[in-house]
Amino acid sequence: MANDPRKHTEWLSLVEVSGPFLSVTTLEKAFPQGLEAVPTRQRQKLRKAYEEWRVAVDEDDPQLVELHQEWVRLVLEDLLEYDHESLVPAAAWPGGRPVVSSPDGSGLFEPDWIIKTPGDGQTRLFVAVLPPDTDIKSMSPDDDWPVALHERLTMLCRVHDVRLGLITDGE
Repeated sequence: MANDPRKHTEWLSLVEVSGPFLSVTTLEKAFPQGLEAVPTRQRQKLRKAYEEWRVAVDEDDPQLVELHQEWVRLVLEDLLEYDHESLVPAAAWPGGRPVVSSPDGSGLFEPDWIIKTPGDGQTRLFVAVLPPDTDIKSMSPDDDWPVALHERLTMLCRVHDVRLGLITDGE
């Protein structure tokens, strides 16, 4: 089962794929041995945190904004193992938060987190956190810029010469 594409197909079925960035072929090249299994204790912690977050979303908890940010931070730090040196809140980014705006200036898009290379500080990934249950292919209800949220992230990456972007609503 070393080169069995089912291991990647199953993983991809859990992720909403947008654009040409993820494919079984790409995953087979990057992870020919497959993805590492998440240790049981860590998996249980993440599952419990997810269930708590999902209840907060479903019940419109008054602390949902904070719980939502904490859930995403937990995934980035505990599951994906980005440390404090690599994972930087965009508000704390030296030189100001990277943004992209509409031609008329009525709409803008900015990341919530920036992942950088610890050694040289080069930006590797923008992470945009949307409210729970947001359709990433929808337009922002906050402005009149007729560009879908996932396209805004693509534009942000291009403008700032960053090759990777991650947009999530927590799922």
